[in-house]
Amino acid sequence: PQYIRLQMEDGPAVGLLYPVTSEKSKNTQFIVGVITFSRANAEILSRAKHLLVTSTVWLLLIILLVLAASYRWLIGRPLGIIIRTIDEFQTGQYVKRIPITRRDEWGHLSEHFNSMAQEIEKVLARNQELTRSLEDRVQEATRRVVQLQKQVNQLQQLTALGYLTATLAHDLGTPLHSIAGMASLLLEREGWPQDVARKLELIVQQTQRLNTVIQNVRRATRPPEPHFEAVRIPELLNETIPLVDPLIQKAGIELHVHFDEKIPQILADRHRVQTALFNLIQNALESMPEGGRITVSAKAEMERHEVSITVQDTGKGIPPELMERICEPFFSTHQEEGLRGLGLAIVQDIVKMHGGRISIDSHPGEGTKIVLTFPATE
Repeated sequence: PQYIRLQMEDGPAVGLLYPVTSEKSKNTQFIVGVITFSRANAEILSRAKHLLVTSTVWLLLIILLVLAASYRWLIGRPLGIIIRTIDEFQTGQYVKRIPITRRDEWGHLSEHFNSMAQEIEKVLARNQELTRSLEDRVQEATRRVVQLQKQVNQLQQLTALGYLTATLAHDLGTPLHSIAGMASLLLEREGWPQDVARKLELIVQQTQRLNTVIQNVRRATRPPEPHFEAVRIPELLNETIPLVDPLIQKAGIELHVHFDEKIPQILADRHRVQTALFNLIQNALESMPEGGRITVSAKAEMERHEVSITVQDTGKGIPPELMERICEPFFSTHQEEGLRGLGLAIVQDIVKMHGGRISIDSHPGEGTKIVLTFPATE
């Protein structure tokens, strides 16, 4: 057959010629006719276009299926595993790891994530150990503060009771001695009836017995002997402030503490000095029922080789006419004048016991400033 181009009425066409031969003889054949098939170009192009579009659509579908399968295998599946592991990690399952089954970029990413997770697990383990250690230290510090507060309260109570018994011994002892002396003088006279003499002897015996009881009570309530040691003022303040911190927070008082870490040491009874500071701060709180500010500071006076501790408040202050009596034992008032009673008497005795001195500066409506001065150690 042969292809030919034709010009037909409806436009160009392509034809196919098939020759027709005679079959009378096998040796000789003659073309007796021609069979022609033709098709217009437009129809051929339409079919070719339809075939091209169909093939393209199927090819795109196949490509999309291949891409979807490739995405699921190359991206979706490993990404889903990583996301699930991260979600489990966020819920606190820090032992979760991404299984590594491939050596491509996803495998490297999984290795880095696992390394990061392992480091996070180590950090969390260290943090838990530090937290437990910190909790133990806080409990130990709390126990020490409670124990120290008990010791300070006990010393304060013993000191107050010692003042009370000393006052009673003085106030009762003097008249008892007078009564016993007068009864003894009367007994020296002769001529008393027997029953009168016996009563005078009984008076002498009972007054002596009362005096012995008073002295025994005084010895029993006497505070323990001071234990002097080298004391660092910053350490002393850091131990004392927690004792009054709950009271300060409850009263809504501002507390400011200032001191130099290089302050020289003092030779002191730690618990007694803490008792003095506790009393000063407690008195300052009582002078500010509506709130205010307490400033505790410490500094070294190198020229005098001394160390001073100052407690200053913004309370109501002390009237000038009461300043001379403010350190007297059992001096108190029910009027709200911001006065210091037995507390300052205890503080004064503690400071004198250490060879120091106390100074008080107060003005009504401006507050009170109390300075405790102690000799510094060499």
